[in-house]
Amino acid sequence: MFSLASGLYKNYFGTPQLNVLLIGCESVGKTTLLERLKVTEFSPRPHPKPKSVTRNLSCPGPGRYSRAKENQEEEMIKESSSERVQPSQRWMVVGLDSESHNEETMKNEKLQEIRSKSHPEEGVVAPEFLADNGEYNLRKGQSMLPADKIRPTMGQNLAKIDISGAKCHVFDISGKFQDLWERYYPDAEAVIFCWRLSSSDDMHEQQRQVLEKVREKIPDDVPFLIWGHIMEDVSVEIPSSTQYFLPNYHSNVMQLYCGSAKSGRGVREAMEWLIPVAQQHAKLRAVASAKE
Repeated sequence: MFSLASGLYKNYFGTPQLNVLLIGCESVGKTTLLERLKVTEFSPRPHPKPKSVTRNLSCPGPGRYSRAKENQEEEMIKESSSERVQPSQRWMVVGLDSESHNEETMKNEKLQEIRSKSHPEEGVVAPEFLADNGEYNLRKGQSMLPADKIRPTMGQNLAKIDISGAKCHVFDISGKFQDLWERYYPDAEAVIFCWRLSSSDDMHEQQRQVLEKVREKIPDDVPFLIWGHIMEDVSVEIPSSTQYFLPNYHSNVMQLYCGSAKSGRGVREAMEWLIPVAQQHAKLRAVASAKE
């Protein structure tokens, strides 16, 4: 009885430990992502409510940048107010009466016009977006390992990283040894599938086949992150949901985040969704096993 109570106490009040499996095909940037995780500044505690799926068509940037963009758009709307047509003219232009075409509608139309000029085309990352050489959420005193120092994984790499209040053991398994992945599935409490976003149809099909095999063997209650990795300096299509990869599979613990391990853009947001969800499900499994 004491051991049962002790186990429950550790699971609910102790520092959780999670095994995170990082897999994907060859040359998709798994080790680069692992190195980025080592130097990223994460929140010391999980969010009260884990973030939902990121549906942005471009990679999520820092919060300050997003707020600045919103403020800038608001200012542009105010500046354009002097250019609005009179109610009588508005009816002739848009074919609506002045009462139905209210102020909120005018504001939304102007906002959409501004965004269409300032953001890439829907579903596509522009080359200038990829030329971002900044460092996102870099931990103080740390620096990213140079790209020429990152070698292909022969076997596995292991990193111990504190993320959102959990001690995470991240296992980076080589894409050459896909037959060995299954040995890690039973102990995995979270899975990251690294998908290289590419303009190559052959690479897309190869990754899709591997992802389908992995998804069939991973239990449905294990949080599953598809990391859309932007590595090429050309325009590539950015999917908006997991249905792009697995159209016939639905799960509320599988999400898609896109970004760049080279700059760290989107990495923190992705992991701060995955790890809190993994902690919740690990606690549920511990309670269920204790009752058996």
